[in-house]
Amino acid sequence: MQKITPKVIDSGCRDDAPTKNVLKNISWSERTKTRSHPDELPSLKALIDKQRGTDSDVLQKVMMHPKGVMLWSNKTLSVFYKRCKYDIVYLDATGSVIKKNTAESPPYYIYELVVRNPSKGQSPLPVATYVTCDHTTASVTYFLQAFQTDVIRMYGNVAIKRPVMIICDGSLVLMHSISTAFCRTGLEDLLQKYFLLITGQHPTETFDLPILHRCLSHIMKNAKALCKK
Repeated sequence: MQKITPKVIDSGCRDDAPTKNVLKNISWSERTKTRSHPDELPSLKALIDKQRGTDSDVLQKVMMHPKGVMLWSNKTLSVFYKRCKYDIVYLDATGSVIKKNTAESPPYYIYELVVRNPSKGQSPLPVATYVTCDHTTASVTYFLQAFQTDVIRMYGNVAIKRPVMIICDGSLVLMHSISTAFCRTGLEDLLQKYFLLITGQHPTETFDLPILHRCLSHIMKNAKALCKK
């Protein structure tokens, strides 16, 4: 990189630049210089301690087994608390963002709690993110409960009955986790309560559980796939 003149770099021309892997190694080497510890995990934990109580306090938890990090802040907790009282909360997951280093490496998933932006036409607002290589009910439930614990710690027990409605893609892992973390009951019991509600056997005035809703686009996608079989 030092052999490339500043004029070439400023122009955006990369014809004489090293290969992608070399640039990746250079970038990684530069990032390691800013670490507080040579090892990544102690460095992340030191970063948590350093940011605790500040406006930059976003990194909440670092886990070794399974590997993962959880991210949210007091600001996003506030946004979640205000928005989820009247609007929909989304829980989504994707495994296509972080690439595996090797074929043997476990895939990493990104889970995100998202609320709708109060300004029409604006992008949704992510309030909590979980990056992990463990796609299990226990792992996702721990993430949601950790986030919910911080919400309750900030706003008290009044936050227990929120949100009003949660939408997910229909994954059993997500549905079980949402049922446990936000509805405080098992998925089968929750579905039974919904059945009693929609059949008129339970008064709507006293029903105070969040509504778990499957994403319609995923339902249509699954139906389309079934029709092709």
